[in-house]
Amino acid sequence: FVPTLSFLIILIGLILGILNSNYFYGILGWTISFHLITNWQETSFRQPDLQKAGYVTSVLVLPIANLLTYGAIFSLVFGAKQSFFTFWLEGGKTSWLAFQQIFRL
Repeated sequence: FVPTLSFLIILIGLILGILNSNYFYGILGWTISFHLITNWQETSFRQPDLQKAGYVTSVLVLPIANLLTYGAIFSLVFGAKQSFFTFWLEGGKTSWLAFQQIFRL
C-alpha cells in the first residue's frame, strides 16, 4: 500500500541531486501512476491479508498510509527537498503532541 518504487526514485534523486530534473519528475510520475493503478486493481476485501488484518483496521490504515505517503511526495514536487523533510518532521512532531494529549503522557 506504500508507493515503494516512488520512494526508491526519490532516494536516488536525492543521492544524485537530480530532484529538479524533468526526467526525475517524469519517472516519479510514472511510479505514482503505476502504484495507483496496481493498488486499485489489487485492493479488494477478498484479499486474504486484508481479511486477516480485519476490515475495520484495513479501512482505517490503508487510506491514512496512502494520504501520508502521497502528501510527502506532493510536498517534494511542489515545495522541493526542504518541504519534503518538513512534512515528515512537523507531521511527526504534531502527531506526537496529539498522542501525548490523548494519553496524558
